[in-house]
Amino acid sequence: MKKDHPHGGHRQRMRERLKNLGASDFYEHELLEMFLYPVIPMKDTNELAHRLLDTFGSLKNVIYADWKELHKVKGMTEIAALSISLLPEIINRINYQYELAAKRIDNYSQAKKIACAALGNKSKEQVMIVCLDSRGKIVRKRVISQGGLKEVYVNTRSIAEEAFRFSADKILMAHNHPSGQLTPSQNDLKFTQDLALALAYLDILLIDHIIVAGNDAYSFKKAGIINSIFEDHKQKLPQKIVADITKENDLW
Repeated sequence: MKKDHPHGGHRQRMRERLKNLGASDFYEHELLEMFLYPVIPMKDTNELAHRLLDTFGSLKNVIYADWKELHKVKGMTEIAALSISLLPEIINRINYQYELAAKRIDNYSQAKKIACAALGNKSKEQVMIVCLDSRGKIVRKRVISQGGLKEVYVNTRSIAEEAFRFSADKILMAHNHPSGQLTPSQNDLKFTQDLALALAYLDILLIDHIIVAGNDAYSFKKAGIINSIFEDHKQKLPQKIVADITKENDLW
């Protein structure tokens, strides 16, 4: 006589819930549990999902863990570990396709998407700049500095040189905080002021500095910090920059 699957009823209820409510209704351990169904068909993957999260600390850490470390967790099979190890590359390729499709930046939503796509899943701190022409068309985008888990070195001169090299009228700067903490540090605040003013005196507008943590972001522009910097030095700024600031405020 055929023996019933010990977890068949639970798995079917989970599938029905997914069909009716969508994946956003699930907790992190439930997403992992269901992801493991096809590769671990005859075991309780709910308990295993909890074990993975307890071992690595977060869903992100599970996904980006080395497959050999995943395989060491009790209950994990080699095929399950290898399947999870595919996810970072899938995410990277989706993000890369979005980056290729992005041709211009007209508003904060576009800027945030580009910054998060490029930096959101990085395990070390990186600084990226995007050079734009006067109409917001992207003419250059690249990571100009990489650091450790907590800090990265970059200077205003290297950014200015990149802007001049590609005849940029505007610059978007972004860097990530792998810790997940979005609050800008005192160094972040000082560097943003120094960069905004240095570029402004060269007739180049810093449209925003965005801090990225996963899919979340902090905008110096939306927080009012960049506008405050320019307002404090308005009398000394070139007229072109003053006009550009007004124009960008309408878009952001």
